[in-house]
Amino acid sequence: MPRSSRYNRGTSGGGTTKEPLKIGRDCRMAVKYTDLELALNTLVNGFFSETKDGHSTLDTAEFKTLVSNQLPTLAKTVGEDGGLQTVLRQMGVEEGQDITFENFWALVQKQASDQVTAAPDKKFMRGCSVS
Repeated sequence: MPRSSRYNRGTSGGGTTKEPLKIGRDCRMAVKYTDLELALNTLVNGFFSETKDGHSTLDTAEFKTLVSNQLPTLAKTVGEDGGLQTVLRQMGVEEGQDITFENFWALVQKQASDQVTAAPDKKFMRGCSVS
């Protein structure tokens, strides 16, 4: 099986399971990951997949690509006049600085808090609020 596949292939119907590929020294036990663990993995991998040559920071162009690909609602704000600078300031990034993972995580935390604050009595599912 190609290593680029994110999930193991199911044995029937050709679908996928929520079991990320088991790569490592001991692959005998299948690990089932929760939706939250998969989401965290997506955020971490999303950040580091945009870095150049394995660096641990993003420049603003790489950050804009990440936001465009992974946070399209925020991308609208970033695309507005002064929007990028506002978001960078909220993340604690000074002008001319690259974005660290800690800066990015501050943005994720703010986005999650804003979502809860906007509708504290609602449950959220797949990007849509439900009562």
